[in-house]
Amino acid sequence: MREGWTTRPLGDVLRQLWRPVSVADIEVVPFAGVRWYAEGVYHRDDQPAVAVKTKMLNRIEKGDVVYNRMWATKASFGVVGDDAHGCLVTNDFPIFEATEAILAGFVALLFQWKPFQAAAAGAATGTTERRRLNEKEFVRLRMPIPPIPEQRRIVDLVGALDDAASRLDTFLTAANNTHDAMRRHLMAGGSGWRLAVLGDVAAPTTGRAFPARFQGRQTGEFPYIKCSDMNIEGQHRIIETAANWIDEAGRGQLGARILPAGTVIFPILGAALATEKRRLLGRPAAFDQNVMGLEPGPDLTPDFLLALMSEIRLSSLAQRGAVPSVNQSIVASIQVSVPTLDEQDRIGSLLSEAAETVTKAMASAAKLCTLRTQLLTALLSGEHAIPESYDELIGGPAHVGNG
Repeated sequence: MREGWTTRPLGDVLRQLWRPVSVADIEVVPFAGVRWYAEGVYHRDDQPAVAVKTKMLNRIEKGDVVYNRMWATKASFGVVGDDAHGCLVTNDFPIFEATEAILAGFVALLFQWKPFQAAAAGAATGTTERRRLNEKEFVRLRMPIPPIPEQRRIVDLVGALDDAASRLDTFLTAANNTHDAMRRHLMAGGSGWRLAVLGDVAAPTTGRAFPARFQGRQTGEFPYIKCSDMNIEGQHRIIETAANWIDEAGRGQLGARILPAGTVIFPILGAALATEKRRLLGRPAAFDQNVMGLEPGPDLTPDFLLALMSEIRLSSLAQRGAVPSVNQSIVASIQVSVPTLDEQDRIGSLLSEAAETVTKAMASAAKLCTLRTQLLTALLSGEHAIPESYDELIGGPAHVGNG
């Protein structure tokens, strides 16, 4: 640990607070909660005071340090922001304020740090999953604390990454919306489009399960795509690889059909019916029993088939049951409008460009998230220093304060 850093119990740098509020004196109780994995304090809901059994609550204010005793093992720690300012909590949410020795923003970063989360979970006591972390154990947790100027640099640098991530997220949302709007416009139809039954222009095939003895990681030729492999937020267009593989012996022994690249695949169960459609790129693959493959015929291009399926609400066609589902006959009977192959190529090309923008933005977001995690680890452990010259970027020399 570098010079100026000290390992101190949190009780040295945090001071517990109580701001009691009598429920009898108010009409509405604005309850706050603390999200798991240090995702922040939030305004949970408003309840009529007459419906609240607890007689006394505590008010939290912006900058307060709060945690949930019952979910310390899930890193339910946070610092109050504007959203939860003035909300109320029960005694299961201890409240602290940062002293002059630490910045509230630095405390928030500590809460996101894996070593802190492990220490807090280890200090919790109890016999069930909801092991509790009482205040006495919380304030005994020892953490590395740098001088205030260095805390300020760390908070500012990580905050700059967070701002960049927020802007990228806004761009990604806009790119997704643009892609969807383009698809709806391009798929509206026109002269020269003909009506067809989907089963006449594409071949639906359901997948099958493969026993564990046939599964591995890059042990054979064919990717084996499970329904869970498709649940990647925003990756609505492409699957290039899969987490599991099957060997030729397993494929032959079970008589599984391997569908070619260009096949459109989608889950056939539950809520995923409405959203998860992908086009397989790169290599043939097999699917599990909860996935259907739709292989385009000679009158359909793969990209147009993907756009076509993305416009169909399969959930509205699902059979009723414990888990709504579709089958091959339902999919094959869907009526669709199909343009010429040249028009399909034009539509596919435009949508591919828009989808590529989304894919690149997602890749950038993933890299930024990885960089933030690595940077947080390096800075909070004291392994790397931010040079004092960085102070010029944050408005002059870092000064002692608690912002």
